[in-house]
Amino acid sequence: PDGRMIVFSSNRGGADRDLYTMRADGGRVRELTGEVGVDEWFPAWTPDGRQVVYWSLTLDGSARDTAW
Repeated sequence: PDGRMIVFSSNRGGADRDLYTMRADGGRVRELTGEVGVDEWFPAWTPDGRQVVYWSLTLDGSARDTAW
């Protein structure tokens, strides 16, 4: 929310889509999730900037809303 950090979804670490954060200048990429067999999508910061909410899809096709 303050514009210093970006949260995004990517499959850069393998077949599954995971969540990452990075500084707005592109530095310090950090993986937040990494559960095998689960794709995480549509991350967004909570209004206070303390958590990330996102949608995930498991291999069996079940969807869930989650906060990290």
